[in-house]
Amino acid sequence: MKNKTAIISVIISVLTIIFIALFTSAKSNEKNLTFSIPVKVENNQITSEKPAPVYFQPVGEKCSFTIDISGMDQFISNIKIITGSIGNEPLYNTSANNATITTGELNVDNKSIFIVIDPEIKEKTLEDQEYLIRYGIILRSESSSMPNVMAYISAILIIIFEAFIIFMVNKNANRDYDERQLKARGSAAMNALIVTVIVAFGIGIISRTTSSFPLSVYETGMIVCLTGILTFLINADLNDAFIGLRGKRFPLAIVYTIVGVVELMMSGFYNLIFRFGTVRELAVAAFVSGIYFTLLGIEMIVHGIIEKKEAKEDEESEA
Repeated sequence: MKNKTAIISVIISVLTIIFIALFTSAKSNEKNLTFSIPVKVENNQITSEKPAPVYFQPVGEKCSFTIDISGMDQFISNIKIITGSIGNEPLYNTSANNATITTGELNVDNKSIFIVIDPEIKEKTLEDQEYLIRYGIILRSESSSMPNVMAYISAILIIIFEAFIIFMVNKNANRDYDERQLKARGSAAMNALIVTVIVAFGIGIISRTTSSFPLSVYETGMIVCLTGILTFLINADLNDAFIGLRGKRFPLAIVYTIVGVVELMMSGFYNLIFRFGTVRELAVAAFVSGIYFTLLGIEMIVHGIIEKKEAKEDEESEA
């Protein structure tokens, strides 16, 4: 039964990871960019500076663009696509407002690409204030290129790691644990699964309710993963069914607490105080991980103190 469970778990996770790796590799020639341009209007004239050109590195011989424009109807956006140098003649030139433009295949000859956007007032009926025009640009490279090798390497390493963990957990499931502890571990695992699913579902729904969801896929994945792990560890520890705690509670608790505090110091929390911290892509994950490890360490220390106090009271009552 244990081997069957382990094999099914490995198959499901392997298929999911392989699919993600293949999908990532297939999308490696697609680049997405979303931004907004502030346009200041005074006396029905644009007084703000022209936005800087959007730059793309060479992507091959051919490519295509899809440009989404979203703003007030009184504005029109003049768009030029230039290759090589910003002073060259435009390869593509168009004007539109509140529309989605598809350029079709463009011969860019493996040169640098510049997209020049110049907003213009179409209808002079605007009040004096600052407006925002939102742009979404998708660049698709039509040239043949090497697949995303790092995606496959990452997938292979993850598969090896998860297969090792699954088989080790199932192999040692019944060792050193009595029936009560095994039941507690099962309950902790089920609660962790429910919490993980709810957090993942909640993040997905919330991300659909806003046009500017602040978390990246990496940050979202780390939050979901760490939340499930923390739920299991705390529930298992409260029922004395945590892995490797025999005589090692306080050293392990101290390690978790130190790791949590260090990660908090390295995250945006540390940056608020000392103006120094990790890059944006890691700050959220480090902050969440720091909170979780600190909470786990504190819980283990408090639980250990309570257990020692109860054991001492039992000894005194027996004496």
